[in-house]
Amino acid sequence: MRKILAVLFACSIVLAGCMGSSDDDVDEIVDVVDEIVDAVVDLPECNDETSYNYDENASNNLACFTEAMLKQSVTEFANLLNSDGVEWGETVGIKTDSRQTDSSGDTASFTSTVVTSPDGMYVYTKMTMGFVVIEMGELMTENPDGTTNIVSIWMGDSFQMNSEMVFDDFYNAESFTDLRNDSADDSNDDGDLGDLGLGLPDTPDTDVGIPDEFNPAEALYEAGLATDNGYAFTTTLKIDDDYTNVMTFILSSEFKVTELRMDETWMDGSSAVSVITVLDDATASALLTKDESLIEHALPFSVEPMGGMDDHDDHDDHNDDHDDHNDDHGDHDDDHDDHDGEIHWTPYYGGYCEWEGNPEDDDNVWSCKDDASNSYWDDWWYYCELHGDDWFCTDNL
Repeated sequence: MRKILAVLFACSIVLAGCMGSSDDDVDEIVDVVDEIVDAVVDLPECNDETSYNYDENASNNLACFTEAMLKQSVTEFANLLNSDGVEWGETVGIKTDSRQTDSSGDTASFTSTVVTSPDGMYVYTKMTMGFVVIEMGELMTENPDGTTNIVSIWMGDSFQMNSEMVFDDFYNAESFTDLRNDSADDSNDDGDLGDLGLGLPDTPDTDVGIPDEFNPAEALYEAGLATDNGYAFTTTLKIDDDYTNVMTFILSSEFKVTELRMDETWMDGSSAVSVITVLDDATASALLTKDESLIEHALPFSVEPMGGMDDHDDHDDHNDDHDDHNDDHGDHDDDHDDHDGEIHWTPYYGGYCEWEGNPEDDDNVWSCKDDASNSYWDDWWYYCELHGDDWFCTDNL
Protein backbone atom coordinates (compact mmCIF):
# COMPACT_ATOMS: atom_id res chain seq x y z
CA MET A 1 0.00 0.00 0.00
CA ARG A 2 2.85 2.38 0.82
CA LYS A 3 4.40 1.75 -2.59
CA ILE A 4 1.15 2.59 -4.34
CA LEU A 5 0.78 5.83 -2.38
CA ALA A 6 4.39 6.73 -3.08
CA VAL A 7 3.89 6.24 -6.81
CA LEU A 8 0.71 8.34 -6.83
CA PHE A 9 2.35 11.11 -4.78
CA ALA A 10 5.44 11.22 -6.98
CA CYS A 11 3.40 11.21 -10.19
CA SER A 12 1.12 13.98 -8.93
CA ILE A 13 4.11 16.22 -8.19
CA VAL A 14 5.78 15.64 -11.52
CA LEU A 15 2.60 15.89 -13.58
CA ALA A 16 1.53 19.06 -11.83
CA GLY A 17 3.63 21.02 -14.33
CA CYS A 18 2.25 19.33 -17.45
CA MET A 19 -0.35 21.96 -18.20
CA GLY A 20 0.85 24.10 -21.11
CA SER A 21 4.01 22.04 -21.70
CA SER A 22 5.33 21.11 -25.13
CA ASP A 23 5.47 17.51 -26.45
CA ASP A 24 9.20 17.33 -25.65
CA ASP A 25 8.53 18.47 -22.12
CA VAL A 26 5.81 15.83 -21.70
CA ASP A 27 8.11 13.04 -22.98
CA GLU A 28 10.76 14.11 -20.49
CA ILE A 29 8.22 14.09 -17.66
CA VAL A 30 7.03 10.60 -18.66
CA ASP A 31 10.62 9.34 -18.54
CA VAL A 32 10.96 10.75 -15.04
CA VAL A 33 7.74 8.98 -13.95
CA ASP A 34 9.03 5.67 -15.38
CA GLU A 35 12.23 6.04 -13.37
CA ILE A 36 10.21 6.70 -10.21
CA VAL A 37 8.01 3.64 -10.78
CA ASP A 38 11.00 1.39 -11.48
CA ALA A 39 12.63 2.59 -8.30
CA VAL A 40 9.57 2.10 -6.09
CA VAL A 41 7.67 -0.91 -7.53
CA ASP A 42 9.01 -4.48 -7.40
CA LEU A 43 7.79 -6.44 -10.43
CA PRO A 44 7.15 -10.15 -9.59
CA GLU A 45 10.38 -12.05 -10.27
CA CYS A 46 12.33 -14.93 -8.76
CA ASN A 47 15.87 -14.61 -7.42
CA ASP A 48 15.65 -17.77 -5.29
CA GLU A 49 18.30 -20.20 -6.57
CA THR A 50 16.35 -23.16 -5.14
CA SER A 51 13.25 -22.37 -7.25
CA TYR A 52 12.47 -23.97 -10.59
CA ASN A 53 12.08 -20.61 -12.31
CA TYR A 54 15.18 -18.92 -10.86
CA ASP A 55 16.37 -15.84 -12.75
CA GLU A 56 19.83 -14.56 -11.95
CA ASN A 57 18.80 -11.08 -13.06
CA ALA A 58 15.70 -10.96 -10.84
CA SER A 59 15.52 -8.48 -7.97
CA ASN A 60 12.96 -10.25 -5.74
CA ASN A 61 11.30 -13.61 -5.03
CA LEU A 62 7.68 -12.58 -5.51
CA ALA A 63 7.00 -15.16 -8.27
CA CYS A 64 9.09 -18.17 -7.31
CA PHE A 65 7.91 -21.68 -8.20
CA THR A 66 9.20 -23.92 -5.43
CA GLU A 67 9.27 -27.68 -5.00
CA ALA A 68 6.63 -27.37 -2.29
CA MET A 69 4.31 -25.57 -4.73
CA LEU A 70 4.89 -28.28 -7.35
CA LYS A 71 3.96 -31.05 -4.94
CA GLN A 72 0.87 -29.14 -3.83
CA SER A 73 -0.25 -28.67 -7.45
CA VAL A 74 0.22 -32.37 -8.21
CA THR A 75 -1.71 -33.28 -5.06
CA GLU A 76 -4.61 -31.01 -6.06
CA PHE A 77 -4.60 -32.58 -9.54
CA ALA A 78 -4.68 -36.10 -8.09
CA ASN A 79 -7.61 -35.13 -5.85
CA LEU A 80 -9.41 -33.70 -8.87
CA LEU A 81 -9.07 -36.98 -10.77
CA ASN A 82 -10.40 -38.87 -7.76
CA SER A 83 -13.32 -36.40 -7.57
CA ASP A 84 -12.21 -35.35 -4.08
CA GLY A 85 -11.33 -31.92 -5.40
CA VAL A 86 -14.58 -31.29 -7.32
CA GLU A 87 -17.14 -29.24 -5.44
CA TRP A 88 -20.73 -28.46 -6.32
CA GLY A 89 -20.90 -25.12 -8.06
CA GLU A 90 -17.75 -25.62 -10.15
CA THR A 91 -17.51 -26.39 -13.85
CA VAL A 92 -14.84 -29.06 -14.36
CA GLY A 93 -13.98 -31.00 -17.50
CA ILE A 94 -11.56 -33.93 -17.83
CA LYS A 95 -10.57 -35.66 -21.07
CA THR A 96 -8.67 -38.96 -21.16
CA ASP A 97 -7.00 -40.57 -24.18
CA SER A 98 -5.39 -43.98 -23.79
CA ARG A 99 -3.85 -46.65 -26.01
CA GLN A 100 -3.22 -50.07 -24.49
CA THR A 101 -1.21 -53.01 -25.82
CA ASP A 102 -1.51 -56.43 -24.22
CA SER A 103 1.23 -59.05 -23.92
CA SER A 104 0.24 -60.63 -27.24
CA GLY A 105 0.55 -57.34 -29.12
CA ASP A 106 -3.17 -56.66 -29.54
CA THR A 107 -4.10 -53.00 -29.12
CA ALA A 108 -7.14 -51.13 -27.91
CA SER A 109 -7.74 -47.45 -27.45
CA PHE A 110 -10.34 -45.17 -26.00
CA THR A 111 -11.13 -41.53 -25.39
CA SER A 112 -13.48 -40.30 -22.70
CA THR A 113 -14.69 -36.87 -21.63
CA VAL A 114 -16.59 -35.90 -18.51
CA VAL A 115 -17.85 -32.39 -17.72
CA THR A 116 -19.76 -31.58 -14.53
CA SER A 117 -21.39 -28.25 -13.76
CA PRO A 118 -24.46 -26.90 -11.98
CA ASP A 119 -25.74 -26.26 -15.50
CA GLY A 120 -25.63 -29.96 -16.46
CA MET A 121 -23.48 -33.00 -17.11
CA TYR A 122 -21.76 -34.37 -20.22
CA VAL A 123 -20.21 -37.84 -20.60
CA TYR A 124 -18.71 -39.36 -23.73
CA THR A 125 -16.70 -42.50 -24.48
CA LYS A 126 -15.35 -43.95 -27.71
CA MET A 127 -13.54 -47.30 -27.71
CA THR A 128 -11.73 -49.06 -30.54
CA MET A 129 -10.85 -52.75 -30.27
CA GLY A 130 -9.60 -54.09 -33.56
CA PHE A 131 -12.51 -53.78 -35.99
CA VAL A 132 -14.98 -53.06 -33.19
CA VAL A 133 -15.78 -49.41 -32.47
CA ILE A 134 -18.17 -48.34 -29.71
CA GLU A 135 -19.23 -44.73 -29.28
CA MET A 136 -21.72 -43.49 -26.71
CA GLY A 137 -22.44 -40.43 -24.63
CA GLU A 138 -25.07 -38.29 -23.00
CA LEU A 139 -25.70 -34.62 -22.26
CA MET A 140 -28.23 -33.55 -19.62
CA THR A 141 -29.19 -29.88 -19.27
CA GLU A 142 -32.07 -27.80 -18.01
CA ASN A 143 -34.79 -26.51 -20.32
CA PRO A 144 -35.99 -22.91 -19.99
CA ASP A 145 -39.14 -24.16 -18.24
CA GLY A 146 -37.12 -26.10 -15.64
CA THR A 147 -37.64 -29.56 -17.16
CA THR A 148 -34.81 -31.78 -18.40
CA ASN A 149 -33.29 -32.07 -21.86
CA ILE A 150 -31.37 -35.24 -22.73
CA VAL A 151 -29.15 -35.68 -25.76
CA SER A 152 -27.96 -39.24 -26.32
CA ILE A 153 -24.97 -40.08 -28.52
CA TRP A 154 -24.78 -43.55 -30.03
CA MET A 155 -22.42 -44.74 -32.75
CA GLY A 156 -21.99 -41.30 -34.31
CA ASP A 157 -25.64 -40.24 -34.16
CA SER A 158 -27.22 -37.82 -31.68
CA PHE A 159 -30.82 -38.04 -30.45
CA GLN A 160 -32.72 -35.54 -28.32
CA MET A 161 -35.55 -36.06 -25.84
CA ASN A 162 -37.31 -33.71 -23.43
CA SER A 163 -38.39 -35.07 -20.07
CA GLU A 164 -41.02 -33.62 -17.76
CA MET A 165 -38.68 -34.40 -14.88
CA VAL A 166 -37.73 -31.19 -13.04
CA PHE A 167 -34.00 -30.72 -13.53
CA ASP A 168 -33.25 -29.28 -10.09
CA ASP A 169 -35.12 -32.12 -8.37
CA PHE A 170 -32.68 -34.78 -9.49
CA TYR A 171 -29.51 -32.77 -10.23
CA ASN A 172 -28.49 -30.72 -7.22
CA ALA A 173 -25.82 -30.50 -4.53
CA GLU A 174 -27.08 -33.62 -2.75
CA SER A 175 -27.34 -35.81 -5.85
CA PHE A 176 -23.96 -34.50 -7.04
CA THR A 177 -22.34 -35.64 -3.80
CA ASP A 178 -24.00 -39.05 -4.08
CA LEU A 179 -22.82 -39.37 -7.68
CA ARG A 180 -19.29 -38.45 -6.69
CA ASN A 181 -19.30 -41.06 -3.92
CA ASP A 182 -20.72 -43.70 -6.29
CA SER A 183 -17.97 -42.90 -8.78
CA ALA A 184 -15.36 -43.43 -6.10
CA ASP A 185 -16.91 -46.81 -5.26
CA ASP A 186 -17.07 -47.79 -8.94
CA SER A 187 -13.38 -47.02 -9.37
CA ASN A 188 -12.69 -50.18 -7.39
CA ASP A 189 -14.73 -52.28 -9.85
CA ASP A 190 -12.66 -54.06 -12.48
CA GLY A 191 -15.67 -54.79 -14.70
CA ASP A 192 -15.95 -53.64 -18.30
CA LEU A 193 -18.56 -53.59 -21.03
CA GLY A 194 -17.93 -57.24 -21.66
CA ASP A 195 -19.60 -57.94 -18.32
CA LEU A 196 -22.93 -56.56 -19.58
CA GLY A 197 -23.64 -59.52 -21.82
CA LEU A 198 -23.50 -57.51 -25.03
CA GLY A 199 -21.35 -60.07 -26.80
CA LEU A 200 -18.36 -57.70 -26.82
CA PRO A 201 -14.70 -58.55 -26.28
CA ASP A 202 -12.93 -57.35 -23.17
CA THR A 203 -12.76 -53.59 -23.37
CA PRO A 204 -9.82 -51.38 -22.42
CA ASP A 205 -9.72 -50.19 -18.83
CA THR A 206 -11.35 -46.76 -19.01
CA ASP A 207 -10.66 -46.09 -15.33
CA VAL A 208 -7.31 -44.41 -16.01
CA GLY A 209 -5.86 -42.42 -13.15
CA ILE A 210 -2.87 -41.85 -10.91
CA PRO A 211 -1.95 -45.11 -9.12
CA ASP A 212 -2.80 -45.28 -5.42
CA GLU A 213 0.84 -46.05 -4.69
CA PHE A 214 1.94 -42.63 -5.99
CA ASN A 215 2.56 -40.03 -3.27
CA PRO A 216 3.05 -36.52 -4.69
CA ALA A 217 4.73 -35.32 -1.51
CA GLU A 218 7.43 -38.02 -1.62
CA ALA A 219 8.00 -38.26 -5.37
CA LEU A 220 11.29 -37.15 -6.91
CA TYR A 221 10.74 -34.77 -9.81
CA GLU A 222 13.30 -34.27 -12.51
CA ALA A 223 14.28 -30.67 -13.27
CA GLY A 224 11.42 -28.96 -15.03
CA LEU A 225 11.50 -28.00 -18.67
CA ALA A 226 10.01 -24.72 -19.80
CA THR A 227 7.10 -25.08 -22.24
CA ASP A 228 5.27 -22.52 -24.35
CA ASN A 229 2.74 -22.01 -21.57
CA GLY A 230 4.48 -23.12 -18.40
CA TYR A 231 6.53 -26.06 -17.16
CA ALA A 232 6.86 -29.85 -17.46
CA PHE A 233 8.10 -32.20 -14.72
CA THR A 234 8.67 -35.95 -14.89
CA THR A 235 8.74 -38.53 -12.14
CA THR A 236 8.89 -42.34 -12.22
CA LEU A 237 6.90 -44.78 -10.11
CA LYS A 238 8.18 -48.37 -9.83
CA ILE A 239 6.40 -51.15 -8.00
CA ASP A 240 8.90 -53.96 -7.51
CA ASP A 241 9.87 -55.27 -10.94
CA ASP A 242 6.29 -55.72 -12.08
CA TYR A 243 5.22 -52.19 -12.98
CA THR A 244 6.77 -48.91 -14.10
CA ASN A 245 4.95 -45.64 -14.71
CA VAL A 246 6.75 -42.59 -16.11
CA MET A 247 4.53 -39.62 -15.36
CA THR A 248 5.00 -36.19 -16.94
CA PHE A 249 3.02 -33.34 -15.42
CA ILE A 250 2.37 -30.24 -17.54
CA LEU A 251 1.78 -27.06 -15.54
CA SER A 252 0.51 -23.65 -16.60
CA SER A 253 2.32 -20.40 -15.96
CA GLU A 254 0.16 -20.18 -12.80
CA PHE A 255 1.75 -23.46 -11.62
CA LYS A 256 -1.47 -25.50 -11.98
CA VAL A 257 -1.36 -29.00 -13.50
CA THR A 258 -3.26 -28.96 -16.79
CA GLU A 259 -2.16 -32.30 -18.27
CA LEU A 260 -0.64 -35.63 -17.29
CA ARG A 261 1.03 -38.13 -19.61
CA MET A 262 1.60 -41.65 -18.28
CA ASP A 263 3.77 -44.28 -19.95
CA GLU A 264 3.04 -47.57 -18.18
CA THR A 265 4.76 -50.92 -18.66
CA TRP A 266 4.19 -54.28 -17.01
CA MET A 267 6.48 -57.25 -16.60
CA ASP A 268 4.38 -59.41 -18.96
CA GLY A 269 5.13 -57.02 -21.84
CA SER A 270 1.84 -55.14 -21.86
CA SER A 271 1.90 -51.35 -21.91
CA ALA A 272 -0.29 -48.25 -22.01
CA VAL A 273 0.14 -44.61 -22.95
CA SER A 274 -2.46 -42.25 -21.50
CA VAL A 275 -2.98 -38.48 -21.53
CA ILE A 276 -5.32 -36.83 -19.03
CA THR A 277 -6.20 -33.20 -19.76
CA VAL A 278 -8.06 -30.61 -17.70
CA LEU A 279 -10.32 -28.78 -20.14
CA ASP A 280 -10.28 -25.00 -20.14
CA ASP A 281 -13.49 -23.17 -19.20
CA ALA A 282 -14.47 -22.36 -22.78
CA THR A 283 -14.11 -25.96 -23.98
CA ALA A 284 -15.99 -27.39 -20.99
CA SER A 285 -18.85 -24.90 -21.36
CA ALA A 286 -19.15 -25.62 -25.10
CA LEU A 287 -19.71 -29.33 -24.37
CA LEU A 288 -22.62 -28.40 -22.10
CA THR A 289 -24.36 -26.57 -24.96
CA LYS A 290 -26.93 -28.63 -26.84
CA ASP A 291 -27.26 -28.61 -30.61
CA GLU A 292 -30.39 -26.57 -31.31
CA SER A 293 -30.78 -28.23 -34.71
CA LEU A 294 -31.55 -31.65 -33.21
CA ILE A 295 -35.14 -32.82 -33.49
CA GLU A 296 -36.83 -34.70 -30.66
CA HIS A 297 -36.85 -38.51 -30.71
CA ALA A 298 -38.09 -41.33 -28.56
CA LEU A 299 -34.68 -42.31 -27.33
CA PRO A 300 -33.66 -45.98 -27.13
CA PHE A 301 -32.19 -46.51 -23.69
CA SER A 302 -32.47 -49.01 -20.87
CA VAL A 303 -34.15 -48.17 -17.58
CA GLU A 304 -33.53 -49.89 -14.26
CA PRO A 305 -36.48 -49.76 -11.85
CA MET A 306 -36.05 -48.66 -8.25
CA GLY A 307 -34.60 -51.54 -6.27
CA GLY A 308 -32.88 -53.09 -9.27
CA MET A 309 -34.02 -54.93 -12.40
CA ASP A 310 -36.95 -57.19 -11.56
CA ASP A 311 -37.55 -60.52 -13.23
CA HIS A 312 -40.94 -59.70 -14.80
CA ASP A 313 -42.65 -62.39 -12.72
CA ASP A 314 -45.65 -60.11 -12.39
CA HIS A 315 -45.56 -59.44 -16.09
CA ASP A 316 -45.92 -62.97 -17.37
CA ASP A 317 -49.60 -63.05 -18.16
CA HIS A 318 -50.69 -59.43 -18.35
CA ASN A 319 -51.42 -59.67 -22.08
CA ASP A 320 -53.15 -63.02 -22.19
CA ASP A 321 -56.41 -61.29 -23.14
CA HIS A 322 -54.98 -59.94 -26.41
CA ASP A 323 -56.12 -62.06 -29.35
CA ASP A 324 -53.17 -60.94 -31.48
CA HIS A 325 -50.56 -61.33 -28.78
CA ASN A 326 -47.65 -62.83 -30.71
CA ASP A 327 -45.13 -63.41 -27.99
CA ASP A 328 -45.21 -64.73 -24.46
CA HIS A 329 -43.30 -61.98 -22.68
CA GLY A 330 -43.04 -64.04 -19.54
CA ASP A 331 -40.68 -66.44 -21.28
CA HIS A 332 -38.13 -63.73 -21.93
CA ASP A 333 -36.48 -64.07 -18.56
CA ASP A 334 -36.10 -67.80 -19.07
CA ASP A 335 -34.65 -67.11 -22.51
CA HIS A 336 -32.29 -64.62 -20.98
CA ASP A 337 -30.69 -67.34 -18.88
CA ASP A 338 -30.34 -69.60 -21.92
CA HIS A 339 -28.72 -67.07 -24.24
CA ASP A 340 -25.47 -66.93 -22.23
CA GLY A 341 -24.86 -63.26 -22.98
CA GLU A 342 -26.66 -63.15 -26.34
CA ILE A 343 -29.37 -60.50 -26.62
CA HIS A 344 -32.81 -61.72 -27.72
CA TRP A 345 -34.63 -59.02 -29.72
CA THR A 346 -38.36 -59.07 -30.47
CA PRO A 347 -39.15 -57.19 -33.70
CA TYR A 348 -42.14 -55.00 -34.43
CA TYR A 349 -41.90 -54.64 -38.20
CA GLY A 350 -43.76 -51.49 -39.11
CA GLY A 351 -45.03 -51.41 -35.54
CA TYR A 352 -45.16 -48.67 -32.97
CA CYS A 353 -43.48 -48.23 -29.57
CA GLU A 354 -43.85 -45.37 -27.14
CA TRP A 355 -42.14 -44.56 -23.86
CA GLU A 356 -44.78 -45.11 -21.12
CA GLY A 357 -47.37 -45.22 -23.88
CA ASN A 358 -49.79 -47.54 -22.07
CA PRO A 359 -50.92 -46.25 -18.65
CA GLU A 360 -51.78 -49.84 -17.67
CA ASP A 361 -48.14 -50.93 -18.00
CA ASP A 362 -45.45 -50.46 -15.39
CA ASP A 363 -43.72 -47.08 -15.09
CA ASN A 364 -40.48 -46.38 -16.95
CA VAL A 365 -41.01 -48.93 -19.73
CA TRP A 366 -41.65 -48.98 -23.46
CA SER A 367 -45.15 -49.94 -24.62
CA CYS A 368 -45.39 -51.50 -28.09
CA LYS A 369 -48.04 -52.69 -30.57
CA ASP A 370 -47.94 -54.33 -33.97
CA ASP A 371 -49.52 -51.32 -35.66
CA ALA A 372 -49.97 -47.73 -34.54
CA SER A 373 -53.68 -47.96 -35.43
CA ASN A 374 -54.34 -50.83 -33.01
CA SER A 375 -56.50 -49.87 -30.04
CA TYR A 376 -54.60 -52.18 -27.69
CA TRP A 377 -50.95 -52.49 -26.74
CA ASP A 378 -49.14 -55.75 -27.37
CA ASP A 379 -46.50 -55.73 -24.63
CA TRP A 380 -44.00 -53.64 -22.66
CA TRP A 381 -40.21 -53.73 -22.58
CA TYR A 382 -37.27 -52.26 -20.73
CA TYR A 383 -35.37 -51.34 -23.89
CA CYS A 384 -36.39 -50.59 -27.50
CA GLU A 385 -34.57 -49.30 -30.57
CA LEU A 386 -35.99 -47.83 -33.77
CA HIS A 387 -34.28 -48.86 -37.00
CA GLY A 388 -35.94 -47.26 -39.98
CA ASP A 389 -39.65 -48.09 -39.66
CA ASP A 390 -39.09 -51.15 -37.45
CA TRP A 391 -38.82 -51.37 -33.68
CA PHE A 392 -36.70 -53.96 -31.83
CA CYS A 393 -37.19 -54.55 -28.11
CA THR A 394 -35.55 -56.63 -25.40
CA ASP A 395 -35.28 -57.14 -21.67
CA ASN A 396 -31.92 -58.90 -21.87
CA LEU A 397 -29.56 -55.93 -21.29
